[in-house]
Amino acid sequence: MGAVELTLTATTASVGAARRFLAQTLRGWAATGLEWPASQVVSELATNAVIHAGTAFTVVLVMQGDALRIEVRDGSVLLPRQRRYGLSATTGRGLALVDTLTRDWGVQPGVTGKTVWCVLSSGDAEFAGEPDLDAFLAEQDRVEVGALPAAERPPTNGQLDGPARWSYDEGPLSERTSRSRQSW
Repeated sequence: MGAVELTLTATTASVGAARRFLAQTLRGWAATGLEWPASQVVSELATNAVIHAGTAFTVVLVMQGDALRIEVRDGSVLLPRQRRYGLSATTGRGLALVDTLTRDWGVQPGVTGKTVWCVLSSGDAEFAGEPDLDAFLAEQDRVEVGALPAAERPPTNGQLDGPARWSYDEGPLSERTSRSRQSW
């Protein structure tokens, strides 16, 4: 089926454009079974390019058999890394999501930037509808609110009345630079 690519600017609107490009391409390839997990991955990688690289980026899609390779190339030589944020943070879990949804992923450093790539396969898992996103949390990140002492329970009105007291230490993801669990 070949490779297709789209170069986008470093704006938040480009994240949606990357998702639409992916969806249109997968429909053309009759590979819509990969659309939900691939859309999550493209969103994450494109968002990282916009926020962390701050440069134009290129989304490359390659379909080979039942495997979809997604690449996001940007102009920053800084490599992605897992960060540690509190449970109430709205950021910091993207690479763990990519790791969960893909067969393999990694980073290829370059002279003027990097390529973050991943491989998804329709044979790896069935994504009928949207899965339970809590399933992506590590066991140590799950908290039964009723089991916490009253002083540590989150407010019930959806507002934080002060600094959040929750945090976790997940530890680094295994090294992903130029190594692969499976060959492409």
